[in-house]
Amino acid sequence: MKNEFGLFIHSLRKKNYLTQGQLADLMGVSHQAVSNWERGESLPDVSLILSLAEILDTTAERLLFMMCGKYTNKAIEDFIKKRKEMKNNE
Repeated sequence: MKNEFGLFIHSLRKKNYLTQGQLADLMGVSHQAVSNWERGESLPDVSLILSLAEILDTTAERLLFMMCGKYTNKAIEDFIKKRKEMKNNE
């Protein structure tokens, strides 16, 4: 498994001054689960994405793009821009 997602989670966790244990407690998972995410051994369950995004001060879209390996900023920004345009047209 590629580890771009793990590196992304690690950097966001550090940016928010959280330990693996603190993030795990906030997420309701074990610190081993967070460690596994950061090492690229596993991915969080999709049901955790919204909470993880909120805690790490990012978007669910960004996390999902990272999980899928479509992690370029341009791809993410294009997606978010299109989504905003669709909402404005409703």
